[in-house]
Amino acid sequence: MLFGIIVGWLRLATGSVWPAVIAHGSLNGTAGLILLVGDVARPPDTAVAGLAGVVGWVVLAAGCLVLPRLLPLPDDAGAVPGPEPETSVLLDGDRNDGDRNDASRLS
Repeated sequence: MLFGIIVGWLRLATGSVWPAVIAHGSLNGTAGLILLVGDVARPPDTAVAGLAGVVGWVVLAAGCLVLPRLLPLPDDAGAVPGPEPETSVLLDGDRNDGDRNDASRLS
C-alpha cells in the first residue's frame, strides 16, 4: 500500500506513467532478492527483512513522508488535458456580421 502511494506520486510528479512502471518493475524484479542472499541453513525472517517486512515498511513510510517535501508536485499535477474552451475575440472595428464573409471586409 505504501509503495502504491510512492508510485502514484511518481506519476503525478512526472506527468508520465513510465517512471511508475519502471519503479513497479524494479520492485517486482528485486522482491525475492532477500531470499537469494540469505543462508540456506538460516533463512532470513521475512517478517523483519525485505520490503514486506518491518524494515521495508519503515523505508516506504519514510519515502512517503520525505519525497513530497523534497520534490513537491507541480500545480497542474493530475490535471486531465482537454479541449480548450472556444472563445471569440473581436478586435477593434471588427463586427460579427453573419451575412458578410472575409472577402467583403478586404475591399
